[in-house]
Amino acid sequence: MNVIDLKQFQMTVKTKRSRPCVMLKGDINEKAAWQLLKQLEKFQPALYPLNLDVAGVGTVHWFAANILKSGFDHLLRTRGEIFLLQQHKKPQPLSHGSFPSIFSSADVGSDERNP
Repeated sequence: MNVIDLKQFQMTVKTKRSRPCVMLKGDINEKAAWQLLKQLEKFQPALYPLNLDVAGVGTVHWFAANILKSGFDHLLRTRGEIFLLQQHKKPQPLSHGSFPSIFSSADVGSDERNP
């Protein structure tokens, strides 16, 4: 994957129904994954469950997907539930296995180049 081809990542935090909603747009590389996890860690456990709007997510780098999976597992154990908001779908709790579905566009493989 060429980093130059990535659409700029944007993260916006809003409040919906008195709960935080983090809206994502663009492609997610490892730097964007860390930014997202840092933002989610800032919310106090009392503000959970929170919403993560992934309707605007494009390509997810394979390494970023691994970072997010580990980070989400940690957040679910230590903070509370995260609900995924996807376009034209009912909100789903992240703990119900919906994580892989949002990263179906994740690049498979590694950054190694074949000779």
